[in-house]
Formats: sequence, C-alpha cells, structure tokens
Amino acid sequence: MNMSFYKKINLIEQLLANFFTRVILYLTDGFLIAGAGLIVPIFAIFVERIGGSLIEVGIASALFSFTAGIGILIISRFEDAHNRNFRQFVVLGYLLALTGYLNYLFLSTVTHLYFAQVLLGIASAVRVPSYDALLSRNTPNHLAVAWGNWNAVVYIVSASAALIGASIASAYGFKLLILVMVFLSSVAFLLSLALLKVKTLKSTIKKSAKFEESL
Repeated sequence: MNMSFYKKINLIEQLLANFFTRVILYLTDGFLIAGAGLIVPIFAIFVERIGGSLIEVGIASALFSFTAGIGILIISRFEDAHNRNFRQFVVLGYLLALTGYLNYLFLSTVTHLYFAQVLLGIASAVRVPSYDALLSRNTPNHLAVAWGNWNAVVYIVSASAALIGASIASAYGFKLLILVMVFLSSVAFLLSLALLKVKTLKSTIKKSAKFEESL
C-alpha cells in the first residue's frame, strides 16, 4: 500500500495525540490550581483557626516553597533520565497533591499542617518538571502560545478561586472549603489518568498502521 498514506495517517494521529494531551494538561492544572487557589488568600486565617500564629503561617508557606524548589532541582534530573515516563510522573504528582489536600481535612495541629505542606511541595517537585516537558514536547510549534494559554489558565482560575474561596469560607466555614479543594484535586487526578490512555491509543494506532503496511 502507499507509504505516504500511512505517513499522513501517522501525522494526523500524532497531531491529535498532541492536541488531546495539551487539553488534558490544561484541564488538570486548571482544576488543581482552582483547588489550591480557594485557600491561598485566606491561608493565614485558616492557620490561626488551628492554633497557629503569623510566624507559623510563614513557616508553613516556606516549607512548601523550599520543598518544591529543592525537590525540583533533584527530581527533575531523575525524570530527565527517564523521559519516557513523563506522563507517569505527572499522574503521580497529582496523586500526591490530592493526598496532601486530604490531610487538610484532618488538620488539628500546626505540626500536621507542616507535614501536609511538605507533601504538597513534593507533589509539585514530582509534577512540575515532567508537566513542563510534556507540554513542550506536545507543542512542536507555537511554544509561546502553548505556555501563554497555560499562564492565562493560571491567572484566570486563581482570580476566580480567590473570590469563590473567600465567599465559601465566609458563608459556610473552612470545612466545606477544604471539601471543595479535595473534590477539585480529585478531578485533576482522575483527568490526569487520561494522559496514560492517550499514550496507549497512540501506540496502538501506530502498531496497526505498521501491520497493514506489511500486507
């Protein structure tokens, strides 16, 4: 059969796989950022509710940032050496983030909060390098547009989440707010599983094309 026909099929399949991967990445981070953004503007009030002071608010925030920053320096090198597993690392990162926010449901001490913040920092360290690589890899052209879209999602979702989070906490308390955070993080994790499906579908189509080509 005509070789160019299968090349066209593979090209179309590749473009579709890239497109769906980008859509999934935007959606997953959108939901995760929405969950995190709900509590960010009122985080200090939340910490005070569990007996913390302003100093401990700073420590909790610093623990997350230090863990994420140092973790990214270390884990990114490991992930780069295993770059066929970027999708798995992204999914693992979302699972760890969900676990971190689940801890928020049971927070009663500042020490427990510190643990949750470190876990969330590890989640970011695992997710971010592979996420960035995966988005760039699936955007062979128009990188500025791809990352511009991502930044637009971050800013718009963060702004909306800040307003909604403050409203929920004010009207219904932090318990419901955290439940919503956990729900949004769960959606992000479940959506991220589709990244593995897109990869499997892509491989299956290629194998099928090669088989037909040999006939």
